[in-house]
Amino acid sequence: MSLKASKSLNSSVLVLIIVNLVPIFGVIYLQWSVSNVILLYVFETFIVGVFNIFKVVLAGTNKELPGCSNFFLAGFFIIHYNGFIAIQFFFIFDLISHLEKNNGTQEAISREIVPGLTLLGIAYLSIVLSHLYSFVKNYLIAGEYKYTDSGAQMIMPYMRVAVQQLLALSGGYFLASSGNKSMALLVLLVVLKTFFDFLGHLLERSQYKKMMEKYRATQEEQGNNLQ
Repeated sequence: MSLKASKSLNSSVLVLIIVNLVPIFGVIYLQWSVSNVILLYVFETFIVGVFNIFKVVLAGTNKELPGCSNFFLAGFFIIHYNGFIAIQFFFIFDLISHLEKNNGTQEAISREIVPGLTLLGIAYLSIVLSHLYSFVKNYLIAGEYKYTDSGAQMIMPYMRVAVQQLLALSGGYFLASSGNKSMALLVLLVVLKTFFDFLGHLLERSQYKKMMEKYRATQEEQGNNLQ
């Protein structure tokens, strides 16, 4: 890995970690509820999909306009990913209903949400900015878009998002069943989500690197055949 690529990776990882520290601060100092944290991660799932639409459109383009297949697969991804999110929302609403029963009254929920409202807004904004930073820094400037194709790019976010949301939902249900009272367990949930988010980010970069090496090897082979 070149020094430039290493710096790009390090800065992306740093941004990822900082953004994931915001919920920990909210849980510890502002008494964020499980619902606050879970809905934040649901929003991140949506943002991942939004940026992947642009990635699919730009995939494999190098000083040329995207082909029709890119736009077709981007449209297919929008439909399929929305179905994925719809299934997720079914479990989210069920989980929130369990959490509200455990809280007892709407007043109890409000006391948890209102003090951290400003930071909660910052958390939502930071998610958008972190994914925007990674998109610009890695996909555009570092040129990852040149070495992938629209089909591979279309399916790339599913595994990372599925692992994150499975962890968040299973952890949320566990907290709901235990009475939604353990701050330590909620912090642990955020830490585990951050860890798997970090691993997912590294895996994505590794996949793009392999695509780049394959692309360059193909170009070199074609150049040798022309000689």
